Amino acid sequence: MAGPSSPPDAPTPPFASPDATSDSAASSADESSAQPAAMLSLSSSSVQGTHDLVSYATLDSAASGLLEWKCKKANHVCMLMFSKKVMPSANELVTLLYVTSKHEPMYGITNMQCYWFAETVFDTLKVLFKDATQDPEKHHGGTWNKLLVPMKEGSMEEVCVKYCAAQAALEEEIKQKWRQEEERQQECEQCQAMEEATKRECKQCQAVEEERQRAEERAQVAEEERLREREQCQVV
Repeated sequence: MAGPSSPPDAPTPPFASPDATSDSAASSADESSAQPAAMLSLSSSSVQGTHDLVSYATLDSAASGLLEWKCKKANHVCMLMFSKKVMPSANELVTLLYVTSKHEPMYGITNMQCYWFAETVFDTLKVLFKDATQDPEKHHGGTWNKLLVPMKEGSMEEVCVKYCAAQAALEEEIKQKWRQEEERQQECEQCQAMEEATKRECKQCQAVEEERQRAEERAQVAEEERLREREQCQVV
């Protein structure tokens, strides 16, 4: 899933838009430091269109190997794990990523960068799917060179509302398509039934016509036999 095709003219990590894998793992340029992080102050106020990119792959697939190679230099920050009973489907996860990207379509290096995107998605997932477990619970994500990157706050609640509305609309659209497909199948079945009934009627008409022709042939044979008998009587 990608936003506008023109990426921001900002340096590469930590200011590039994120790659999010299907297991909801995030990455940061530096989260290993145990020292207290200071707030990073940025003078740039440039805001451009986002270029959010999400990569996913099925385990033990060729795409999985390529994705693992692509992300091998990323530092693992944390992971969300879901129970089998309560876990996001592919449609739900894609909807959330799409809504988050559209919520702030402009890239802001000082508050709406890849860190904001990843944090908003993670926080929203933990609200929407209560059984989600974060490992580790505390981490140093959102830092760069031991400095804390500023991020816009209060986005999670708004994204949750937008997600619920978008997901409800998507589910209704899917149901509508299912209803349309069922109606189409019913119409096809009705047309097929009518066609079969027409074929049966044609066969019946054909059988009646064949019987009529045989009756005419029998009548003709009987008439010819009667004429022969009559001729024989005249000869005698």
